[in-house]
Amino acid sequence: MAAKKFAVSIDEILVKKLDKAVKSGIVKNRSNALKEALSEYLVKLETEAIKRECLKLNPKEERAMANEFSESTDSWPQY
Repeated sequence: MAAKKFAVSIDEILVKKLDKAVKSGIVKNRSNALKEALSEYLVKLETEAIKRECLKLNPKEERAMANEFSESTDSWPQY
Protein backbone atom coordinates (compact mmCIF):
# COMPACT_ATOMS: atom_id res chain seq x y z
CA MET A 1 0.00 0.00 0.00
CA ALA A 2 1.29 3.45 -0.88
CA ALA A 3 2.19 5.65 2.04
CA LYS A 4 0.39 8.97 2.49
CA LYS A 5 2.06 12.03 3.92
CA PHE A 6 0.45 14.48 6.31
CA ALA A 7 1.63 17.15 8.71
CA VAL A 8 1.41 16.76 12.47
CA SER A 9 2.11 19.32 15.17
CA ILE A 10 3.86 17.74 18.14
CA ASP A 11 4.91 19.24 21.44
CA GLU A 12 8.62 20.10 21.51
CA ILE A 13 9.27 17.83 24.49
CA LEU A 14 7.86 14.85 22.61
CA VAL A 15 9.95 15.70 19.54
CA LYS A 16 13.09 15.79 21.69
CA LYS A 17 12.23 12.40 23.20
CA LEU A 18 11.54 11.01 19.75
CA ASP A 19 14.81 12.35 18.38
CA LYS A 20 16.65 10.86 21.36
CA ALA A 21 15.10 7.45 20.58
CA VAL A 22 16.18 7.78 16.94
CA LYS A 23 19.70 8.87 17.87
CA SER A 24 20.11 5.98 20.31
CA GLY A 25 18.92 3.49 17.69
CA ILE A 26 15.77 2.45 19.52
CA VAL A 27 13.76 3.41 16.43
CA LYS A 28 14.93 3.74 12.83
CA ASN A 29 13.51 7.21 12.24
CA ARG A 30 10.70 9.55 13.27
CA SER A 31 8.36 8.30 10.59
CA ASN A 32 8.70 4.64 11.54
CA ALA A 33 8.35 5.46 15.23
CA LEU A 34 5.14 7.41 14.65
CA LYS A 35 3.72 4.73 12.31
CA GLU A 36 4.38 2.04 14.91
CA ALA A 37 2.96 4.12 17.76
CA LEU A 38 -0.14 5.04 15.76
CA SER A 39 -0.68 1.44 14.71
CA GLU A 40 -0.45 0.21 18.31
CA TYR A 41 -2.79 2.98 19.47
CA LEU A 42 -5.40 2.12 16.84
CA VAL A 43 -5.28 -1.57 17.82
CA LYS A 44 -5.78 -0.49 21.44
CA LEU A 45 -8.79 1.65 20.44
CA GLU A 46 -10.34 -1.28 18.57
CA THR A 47 -9.72 -3.61 21.51
CA GLU A 48 -11.28 -1.14 23.93
CA ALA A 49 -14.31 -0.76 21.65
CA ILE A 50 -14.77 -4.54 21.61
CA LYS A 51 -14.44 -4.65 25.41
CA ARG A 52 -17.09 -1.93 25.78
CA GLU A 53 -19.46 -3.85 23.52
CA CYS A 54 -18.85 -7.07 25.46
CA LEU A 55 -19.71 -5.30 28.70
CA LYS A 56 -23.15 -4.58 27.23
CA LEU A 57 -23.85 -8.30 26.91
CA ASN A 58 -25.96 -10.08 29.49
CA PRO A 59 -24.17 -13.34 30.42
CA LYS A 60 -27.42 -15.09 31.41
CA GLU A 61 -29.08 -14.22 28.11
CA GLU A 62 -26.00 -15.26 26.13
CA ARG A 63 -25.80 -18.58 28.00
CA ALA A 64 -29.50 -19.22 27.39
CA MET A 65 -29.12 -18.53 23.67
CA ALA A 66 -26.06 -20.79 23.48
CA ASN A 67 -27.91 -23.59 25.27
CA GLU A 68 -30.93 -23.15 23.02
CA PHE A 69 -28.70 -23.38 19.95
CA SER A 70 -26.82 -26.43 21.20
CA GLU A 71 -30.10 -28.22 21.97
CA SER A 72 -31.40 -27.52 18.47
CA THR A 73 -28.24 -28.93 16.89
CA ASP A 74 -28.18 -32.26 18.73
CA SER A 75 -29.16 -34.04 15.54
CA TRP A 76 -27.80 -32.55 12.37
CA PRO A 77 -29.53 -33.44 9.12
CA GLN A 78 -27.80 -36.02 6.94
CA TYR A 79 -26.41 -34.76 3.65
